[in-house]
Amino acid sequence: MKRYKEFKESPLGWGLLFIVFIGFYMVAAHYAKPYSDPFHFLQWAEDWNKGIYNFERALLFPCYLAAALRAVGRDWVFLANLPWMLMLALGLYFTTCTIMRSISDGPHAKVHGAVAGLVACFALFSLRWGVVLQVLNPYREPLAFAALLWGLFFFVQIKNRPILWGALGGLLLGLSSAARETGLISMFVAGCWTAGHVLKIRSARWWCAGVVTLLMMLTGLLPFFIQNYQKSNSLFV
Repeated sequence: MKRYKEFKESPLGWGLLFIVFIGFYMVAAHYAKPYSDPFHFLQWAEDWNKGIYNFERALLFPCYLAAALRAVGRDWVFLANLPWMLMLALGLYFTTCTIMRSISDGPHAKVHGAVAGLVACFALFSLRWGVVLQVLNPYREPLAFAALLWGLFFFVQIKNRPILWGALGGLLLGLSSAARETGLISMFVAGCWTAGHVLKIRSARWWCAGVVTLLMMLTGLLPFFIQNYQKSNSLFV
């Protein structure tokens, strides 16, 4: 009974249980295998494995997809997006849970947070279930949005451990932008958020956090810079 009570009040336990259930269900939905490639990511990944490097979009996802093709083959390449869909759901769960716990009073705040997180995840997966299965196809959105959501999640908590959360958040937002260019907007917002704290607090710890965050953002953007340099001999164009 004691362990059950601990599990019942554990947001992590309920979140992981939901993720395991959704993961098994997605794998069972094998009809989501990609036999069409409207955005040419699968074709670019196959070209990469043949030594042909001609990408019209951000480099990161086709490279990741090429590795997945070598590992599982074309018929099961939809598994490449499964971890990112689960990370996206887990990120939504923890974000909702954290917000609810911050506004809920009393001894049952953890339970309220876990319930709110589960409701948010069920809403995501049940309202447009067909769309959720479709993005298991070779689309870059699961990777980009999962990295974006977790990056912003870390930045929201940057006051607690500015160097660590700033570094992780910066790296994830950089990778999100390297997978989907619109992520650069979130990098700008997170950069302004961090700069505001640095200028307000003005301590050595926060100055260090600002520098580390910037360096990790640039590290995450490395695939983006490399692709630009190969195409135009410039890092930014």
